[in-house]
Amino acid sequence: MRKGALFVLEQGADKTLISHYYNFAIQGRIDSDCVDFVQSVFNLCEEDPEQITDMASLEFQFGKSRATIINRCKSLIDAGLVLKESIKLPRKHPQTRFTILAAKNICIPQTNPDRVINLPVLSKYAHTVSAESPHLPSVPENEFAQSLALSKAMNITGDLFKHLSIKGEWFSIFTLAAALPSGKTGKLLESSYTCPIAIGNEIVQLEVRPTQGTKVASVLDLRILITIITIVSKRLMHGHPAMNPFVLDFNEICEVIENAYRNKNKRSTDTKKKGRNTKTGSFKQYILSALERWESTGFKIISASKGFIDKFDGRIELKQAFRLIYKTKVLSFVGSKGKTPGKIAIYLDDEFLARIADKDSRYVLTLHDDVLAEGNPFAVRFNIWCRRAVKHIHKPRSWSVKHLHREVEPLRKFKSFNPDLKAFYQSHFDEAKGYANYLGYNFKVNEDLTSYLIWADPADRLVGTNSHFAYLQKKTKLVNG
Repeated sequence: MRKGALFVLEQGADKTLISHYYNFAIQGRIDSDCVDFVQSVFNLCEEDPEQITDMASLEFQFGKSRATIINRCKSLIDAGLVLKESIKLPRKHPQTRFTILAAKNICIPQTNPDRVINLPVLSKYAHTVSAESPHLPSVPENEFAQSLALSKAMNITGDLFKHLSIKGEWFSIFTLAAALPSGKTGKLLESSYTCPIAIGNEIVQLEVRPTQGTKVASVLDLRILITIITIVSKRLMHGHPAMNPFVLDFNEICEVIENAYRNKNKRSTDTKKKGRNTKTGSFKQYILSALERWESTGFKIISASKGFIDKFDGRIELKQAFRLIYKTKVLSFVGSKGKTPGKIAIYLDDEFLARIADKDSRYVLTLHDDVLAEGNPFAVRFNIWCRRAVKHIHKPRSWSVKHLHREVEPLRKFKSFNPDLKAFYQSHFDEAKGYANYLGYNFKVNEDLTSYLIWADPADRLVGTNSHFAYLQKKTKLVNG
């Protein structure tokens, strides 16, 4: 009779994996003790006709306590080498099962740098949104080992969240937002379309195409993408290599969002508002669904001006399809039913990751954390547009409603855009000041009712005169004389 958690070998897993585990230990991805532990699992599983062993047998074979074995498993899960599942049993508590993944489902460092191989196919545990795996190109083995090997996740917890700057990224957040639909359902989300994106005098024709049978990401899904950028940016600042994939704990993602709700409610005058509990299973499923929509949403720049291409140093290519998140893989499930996602590996587009890692953009691309707690699609659009177009300019500038429609939400008809703009203005209007304010930007309707004055709030902590960006500008002027 088996006692305790079960340990099984995935079909195709054999002792040839041990040499690869030593490579992982040498590279610092797992502890050397984990290699001995996996060796013990193989020895016991090979003696069993079902290739299964249990916790009691491992404690005897490995000579370690249950707590030590669990810690070894946690390290292997973080490294993407082991999958943890919770199996529901009739009239009993769920049973934990640890699966040693086969070579085809983990990233194995190779020795011959000249040979070209295909990326591994997604395992049965990978969360894909289409029946077919996404196309993954061939890459040299040395690049394959460097860019795809799973490294240990660096947890960001505690006080770091209290002072975490919410990060955007110029191309994905500030540019592509205008091309994303507002609704959660509808035909628009399930079919490809082309959208003109206006950035001043620059016009970009962008094609948005979902994977067949799936839905494209919506503008509210930007909140999840912003959260991922925020966590990745913080890891890069702490020395984490800019290398795919990034292993994230769903609690880590939830903590950033929950902290945004908490801060928003502290600043709110409505004492009845309560913080949102983001660590529920249903909210984690929503996060996973949003990440899957990003994985299935493809973009292609059909045409763009030379000025726009030059802005990104030629890294943005015409008629080249790309996805900001090109692959996700759930590494563990938690909860009493074993259906709540625990950890996930996220693979970012290479250029996307390079721009996130760009130190020159660290303060320019910062957003108010309140945007993560915003459920109004129009409010999210308007704030992102202000950060892109108005920036840190404190002098009021007039913008026509037609111009705002052209840049903020070109997918909608003008006759439906204008009422939403009016309602948004009225909901944030301050009678004492005589203008509206939302997340660092003031705006006031002109007497002709066809245009608005919009300017950055000088008192705002992010775009005001005492912001860190303003400090850097003053410091640069002093240095340059």
